[in-house]
Amino acid sequence: MRDVLQLAGSTLTSPFSVVNVYALHGAAGRVPVAETAFGNRDPHLVIEISAIWEPGHGRASGHRAWASSLSCALDLDALPGTYPSLLGHDEVGQIAHAYGPNGRRLLSLKRRFDPDNVFRATPLPMQPAPSDEELCRPRLRSDLREPCG
Repeated sequence: MRDVLQLAGSTLTSPFSVVNVYALHGAAGRVPVAETAFGNRDPHLVIEISAIWEPGHGRASGHRAWASSLSCALDLDALPGTYPSLLGHDEVGQIAHAYGPNGRRLLSLKRRFDPDNVFRATPLPMQPAPSDEELCRPRLRSDLREPCG
């Protein structure tokens, strides 16, 4: 993982882009999974990738490709899912894994307390989590400027 992060730093497409690394451990790992929405309480790292550039820069696709390639390269060692607020609505498989066994309970509460889907910034799973074999596991990319597929 260190090599991938070093490569990402050396191939940044914008001086505004960042990669944040958060360690989940200690008290957060002692909370039972069913007590919160977050589906993984095992000690691990959460890596947040933010491609940021000035408005009107004209190379948005290059910045997005950098972030996507870094994400794919890190996916080789990643646990399924992540912190739900870091996911987009199109990451269906990861959304389901982010909530783990809490997904069905959260959907039930969502239907009860927000039937009009007013609060929708953080995606919720619409189906059970896929198995690890169903998730895309791309090969490591040596050039983080190219999107992986």
